[in-house]
Amino acid sequence: MDSKSMTRKEFVTLTFTLLGGAATVAACSSSNNNSDGGTGGTHGNGGTFGGGGANGNNSCADPLPETQVPDTTGHKHTVTIPASDLNATSDQMVTTGPAMADADAGALSVSPHTHIVTLTTAMLAMLKAGGSVQVTSSNVMSHMHTFMVSCGAATGTGGTHGSAGANGSAGANGSAGANGSAGANGSAGTSGGAGGH
Repeated sequence: MDSKSMTRKEFVTLTFTLLGGAATVAACSSSNNNSDGGTGGTHGNGGTFGGGGANGNNSCADPLPETQVPDTTGHKHTVTIPASDLNATSDQMVTTGPAMADADAGALSVSPHTHIVTLTTAMLAMLKAGGSVQVTSSNVMSHMHTFMVSCGAATGTGGTHGSAGANGSAGANGSAGANGSAGANGSAGTSGGAGGH
C-alpha cells in the first residue's frame, strides 16, 4: 500500500481511535482539573450525661413529736417545737401550751399557766441526727414537767434525676464545589464537565 494513500476503512478506524484516545485524555485531564470534592461534615459531639440526683436527706417531722412524761401534778401541757429550730446555733426556749386536765385526774386542779422548755444546742444536734432527748421545763407554781422530744424522721425525698445531656449538633455537609455541574462527592471541574470519579 502506498504510504500516502489509505482506504476508507483505515481512515474511519484511525479517526475513531484518535477521537477515543483524545476523549480519554480530555476526561482524565478534566478530572485532574476538577476542584477537590466537598469535605464531608464532621459528626456532632455527643451530649454529656446529666448528673445523678442527690440522695434525699432524712428530715425530722415538723413539728417534732413530743410527749409529757406522766407525773403527779394532775395536769399536762404540750410543747410545739418547729423542725426549723434544729438549725439554730444557740439554745432555743419554747413556751408550753396552757395547762390541761389530765384524763385520769378529772377536772383541772390548777390555775392556768405555762412553762418554758429550753433545748440546748447539744440537744438540737442530737435531734437533728435523728435521736430523741428528755428535757425538763421551768419551775412554775412550785412544779415542773418533763417532756420526751424526738426527731420522728420523715421519709427523705429522693434525689431528682440528672437532666439528660443535649444531643451533639450534626456536622455540616461538605460544601459543593464551584463552577460546573456537581459531581458525586464534591464539585465538578472549572470546565463544567462531569465531576471526578
